[in-house]
Amino acid sequence: CEWQREGELALEQGNATLARTFFANALQKTSAVRCRLSLVRAELALGLCDRALRTTREVIKQDANASEAYVLRALALFYSADLDQAHKHLKAALRLDPDDAEAGRTMKKVRKLERHVDAAKQAAFSRNFEDAAREYTQALETASAPQHAPLSASLYADRAATWLRLKDFDATLKDCAVAIYAQDDCTRAFVTRASALHHLGRHNEALQMLEGLMQTFGQDTQVSAAYKRAQFEVRKERRPDYYALLAVPSVASTLEIKAGYKQRALECHPDKNCETEEARAAAEAQFKLLGEALEVLSDDVKRKLYNEGYDKAAIEERVQAANRAASNHDKDGCCRGGGCS
Repeated sequence: CEWQREGELALEQGNATLARTFFANALQKTSAVRCRLSLVRAELALGLCDRALRTTREVIKQDANASEAYVLRALALFYSADLDQAHKHLKAALRLDPDDAEAGRTMKKVRKLERHVDAAKQAAFSRNFEDAAREYTQALETASAPQHAPLSASLYADRAATWLRLKDFDATLKDCAVAIYAQDDCTRAFVTRASALHHLGRHNEALQMLEGLMQTFGQDTQVSAAYKRAQFEVRKERRPDYYALLAVPSVASTLEIKAGYKQRALECHPDKNCETEEARAAAEAQFKLLGEALEVLSDDVKRKLYNEGYDKAAIEERVQAANRAASNHDKDGCCRGGGCS
């Protein structure tokens, strides 16, 4: 019909969206397999793998000898990053028609992509991340997948993780953006992007991104862990620098910390800074911070937690939790004899 011819022409010209419209119109008048599979080709060109998989399954169920349906289903599986199943369906297509040129070309592409992906994973496992990045780049070139295909998202996310290990954070962010644009539920890309943002000191940006992601993927362990890290980094960034407040180095001894406190307390005492109400209020706030700094840095446990990046509130939470655990341990009775063995 006319819609079918127009759709095929649009597809040849690279306009898959228009072709899809023409084929959909044609299917309102016919349910011919040719028209249905033409629609599948347009959908695959747009990366709409789920719809293509449903249609090809239905066609194969109706006609187990429809070799073209096997080839197109293999392409849909390929673009869905299921290389094993793509391989199996191509073998089935070639059994039905050993001379099917499209099946043969696609089989070669699947095998070549498998080699590049395996090489990339092996290189990453061996911590040879430069080689891994090159292999993922070749994999992307080999795949030539539609922009919104899951395979595109997967490969870009994998390469982004490799760039991250190479500390090329700009490249990491670019590949993450492409992966997320391809599939907006590509959580790996979001998590990798958050790590890159942390390395660049953009902690609040990472937190804002992950807050939105948590609403949908809060049960995902990687997303949850990334969100907790972002919260931690933001709180760490906002906390006062106790060492700078006391004008002592981070390796200062307890005696040096106390001496630093005394010196700074004399300088910042509210009674010495009472020219105006504003000056006195500022001095009182600074004096309070000096007290916090002394409290935390003169206590070995609290200082260790502070050095690990925790702010005062988090330090207090952890100390209280440790005290409760110790108290419960004693109540259990295992230490009544003078100590646990």
